[in-house]
Amino acid sequence: MNAVILLLASHDNLRDQLCDWLAADYADLTIHTGPQQPAYDLVIMDSASLRRYLLAAGRQWLARTVLHIHTDPELSPWKQVSDFIAVPPDDPCGLDRAEFRARVARLLTNQSGESMMIRMQDDAGLLSYILYNMPVMFNVIGDDRLFKVWNRECERVTGYTADEIINNPQAMALLYPEPNYLQDKLRELEERQGNYRDWEWDLVTRSGEVRTIAWFNETSAAPVEGWFGWGVGVDVTERNRARAAEQEARTLAEALRDTATLLTSTLDMDEVFERILTNVGRVVEHDAANIMLIEDDMVRVVRTAGYDDHPVARDWRRWAEHPLKKTSHLRRIYDSRQPLVIPDVRSMQWRIPDIEGWIQSVVAAPIVLQQQVIGFINLQSLQPDYFTPVDADRLQAFAEQAAIAIQNARLYQQARALAVLEERQRLARDLHDAVSQTLFAATLMAEALTRHLNSNPAWTERQVSELYRLLKSAHAETRTLLLELRPDDLPDLRLDDLLRQLAASAQSRKTLDFSLVIDLKQDPAPDVKTVIYRVAQEAINNIIKHANARQVQVWLAGDDQQLKLVITDDGCGFDPLAVPAGMGLNIMHERAAGIGASLEIDSQHEQGTTVHIEWQQPQNQENR
Repeated sequence: MNAVILLLASHDNLRDQLCDWLAADYADLTIHTGPQQPAYDLVIMDSASLRRYLLAAGRQWLARTVLHIHTDPELSPWKQVSDFIAVPPDDPCGLDRAEFRARVARLLTNQSGESMMIRMQDDAGLLSYILYNMPVMFNVIGDDRLFKVWNRECERVTGYTADEIINNPQAMALLYPEPNYLQDKLRELEERQGNYRDWEWDLVTRSGEVRTIAWFNETSAAPVEGWFGWGVGVDVTERNRARAAEQEARTLAEALRDTATLLTSTLDMDEVFERILTNVGRVVEHDAANIMLIEDDMVRVVRTAGYDDHPVARDWRRWAEHPLKKTSHLRRIYDSRQPLVIPDVRSMQWRIPDIEGWIQSVVAAPIVLQQQVIGFINLQSLQPDYFTPVDADRLQAFAEQAAIAIQNARLYQQARALAVLEERQRLARDLHDAVSQTLFAATLMAEALTRHLNSNPAWTERQVSELYRLLKSAHAETRTLLLELRPDDLPDLRLDDLLRQLAASAQSRKTLDFSLVIDLKQDPAPDVKTVIYRVAQEAINNIIKHANARQVQVWLAGDDQQLKLVITDDGCGFDPLAVPAGMGLNIMHERAAGIGASLEIDSQHEQGTTVHIEWQQPQNQENR
């Protein structure tokens, strides 16, 4: 076969390999490794050579038939003008010989006579055809700064035809109607000297839509006479929108996650309201905000933000509480349980006077808990048409988290109120069972003493002694109850004094033989002292209520680094596997675990009970 092939390869090893394969397969084949004549039967080139080949306008050696060794993933296969064989970019010599031989044979032998020799004599026309039909945007700006090339993809993306753009002095103004933006871009174009990659421009299409185009150019590497610059562009509008949407979604998710952590880190209702208004700005930007709660069909403002700098804030308190049914937009939100955007407050009956000129637009979302609207979050802007449906959806997501935080705070308040009530009832029972009865017995004894003061001196002396014991016990019990009423005083008292007071209080309620052995060299830290005292208090209360004991031994030893407390009674005992209700053993274990102490409770039926708690200062805290 008498054929002439132009072989262009940027890799020497690839060129040598292909020369060897062609020489072995075709004895009468002429191979050129550089352009030497106007036309060839076949051109074989790799990606780097293809770039230079297609942009070499005015050259006389272009051919219609091209075999492309595709080594550049960023370069389109140019299917319109070439067959191509894809090989790894890092190993261009990894070409399969069998595939190469088949491609060359098909391109050379499947064409006959005149059809094989048909060539486009107009090289510029061939290049124009290629560039016009490229699947990416391609344009050329001449030295006169007017467009000279505007291909089909440019027409498709922008809506402007080549006739409307080429040599039109107003073309730039059509595509970039914002003068400052265009001037900045042109100035940067001069600075870049025609060299850029993924340089994004925002152009305006014929329909008024803004599209973002990422341009590529290497004018210095491939200059063309008469061209100031050329550019290959890809419409990346949808890609950028997808990335922006993904980033917004990620930012929203992170904001909601962080907000949820903050809102659930406190159970104080006022602090929950404050954190809601502080963090809602991470979800939706605004100028002012308020939280409303519904109570007995009345809407009450519980927290505001952003009003202090505006005169209308003086009027806000007058409208801080009003009937739900008289506020149309809130009633609409309440009935639909959906957020609402109000683009212009002048279009509705607003309740705050002198509002014009300040709040212009509003977005509001219901706070829904267990399918019931319990309140609203309202965000307001100084600009009309500021909020969007997307803002409403984001605010609703935030309101759902706020509902959980508000419910947790409410439950906590209810639990605290219930705990206070239960504690008051317990103190009342203790006052009745201990102090009240003791004082009543002391009153009867004192009355009897007045009648027999002189008639029976020996009996009177015994009764006076018993009266003294009763009053002393009542005093000890009263001090214990006062300590319960004022727990803040507990850290100020020494642990040994607290235990003695507990023993005296217990003796006033029940006749017990208490044995106290205390060897406390130094008072422990307040948190440790409180736990040891509470465990001892619970253990002694259990002895009084459940043990039916006669003797109690309390042993305490240690200092501020380690402590041991042992409380033993000779009562009826109990089965640790079947703990009676009301003994509070779980609470005792939780208190001990809170300071890192060990707690053991040993009890057997009819053999009494021993409570042993031991604490030692952690090593890392000891060295601080």
